[in-house]
Amino acid sequence: MRTTADEHAGSDRPLVVIRPCDDYDRDRLCAAVREGMNRFPDVLDRMKGARVLLKPNMVGSADPSRAVTTHPEVLRAVIEVVSGYASEIVVGDSPGYEPFLHVAERSGVAAVCRETGVRLGSFEDYVDLQFTAGRVCRKFTVAKEVAEADVIINLPKLKTHTLTVMTGAVKNMFGCVSGLRKAQFHVRMQDVQSFAGMLVDLCGLLAPALNVMDAIVGMEGDGPRHGDPRQIGLVLVSADAFAVDLVASSILGFRPDEVPTIAAARRAGVGPMDASNVRLEGPGIASVVVRDFRRPRPRRGFDSLPGPIRRLSARVLAAQPVVVPSLCRRCSICADVCPARAVRAGTGVMCIDRLKCIHCYCCQEMCPHGAIVLRKGMLARIMEGRLLTPGRRNDEG
Repeated sequence: MRTTADEHAGSDRPLVVIRPCDDYDRDRLCAAVREGMNRFPDVLDRMKGARVLLKPNMVGSADPSRAVTTHPEVLRAVIEVVSGYASEIVVGDSPGYEPFLHVAERSGVAAVCRETGVRLGSFEDYVDLQFTAGRVCRKFTVAKEVAEADVIINLPKLKTHTLTVMTGAVKNMFGCVSGLRKAQFHVRMQDVQSFAGMLVDLCGLLAPALNVMDAIVGMEGDGPRHGDPRQIGLVLVSADAFAVDLVASSILGFRPDEVPTIAAARRAGVGPMDASNVRLEGPGIASVVVRDFRRPRPRRGFDSLPGPIRRLSARVLAAQPVVVPSLCRRCSICADVCPARAVRAGTGVMCIDRLKCIHCYCCQEMCPHGAIVLRKGMLARIMEGRLLTPGRRNDEG
């Protein structure tokens, strides 16, 4: 395969391996994953006789065709490689709301684990870990399975995200924190810069040894659960989570400063500063860029403002979560996951209190029925002449 990296470059530049793979055909996918992982012999050596944790994206229950979770065939391919080295393999995650085993069954992860004899870890027990190098957070409560692993292999899905713009390797490690504790971070860090900085610290603490990104079919639009599948046709592998996200974001057409986790990593001096600091093996980025990629609705533009001004500005500038009455089933999941307690049961549908909303979009992310969508902010609607008539609170009635 053609290599675009400078073969004489210093080893201080992290390596990102790009392997084309058009579909989830088992043989082709296993070959692509094995080729990518074999480029990191030091990591393979670390796995010998080790307890290895595989951390896919299992944000919620969905059929693999919806591109919500890491595809089970990617998991299978990684297990095939790791099983030749590890003494024990555990697959685990902490979904945002739904029971872990339910998500594992719906996503196809449980079936792969049964077929390969790999244990599922439900992340029920947690321990506190200190991270003295943290810039935003210096203490995290993470799953015991994560803390006890000798090696962590990160298996992110390349998707958009309404809060962090893109979810990849760095954001995927947030699943090592329990679902309920995730909400606390949204309350503590209501501006996306601080939240992204926390994610950078968490990834730095857990330090996945290898990142195998499922970018075969990604997601565009208002991800991470209710966007649309988008064919990308790639598998990305790197020992550096920040490097693989930087390359992936470039493939989607984002600038580094447009993705909060990448911008936060650059401010912290973590990972490569730009694509020139990355060694690429495989097709060049320009040849695999996704044309006309549909981005999530914007939230940014007010996060650096003081608290009260930021909240007012958010109502004007930020995309607003809105309940679609015809889709709402009043399951109350949105109310349960809302860290600001801004969602309540109304007459016929759930209602969102605009004054309490902190624009974390947990409600939109976790609604299993797609009943919460993001609408443009007030200013954008005024400019387009689409402001709601006076007296009407919101679209949920």
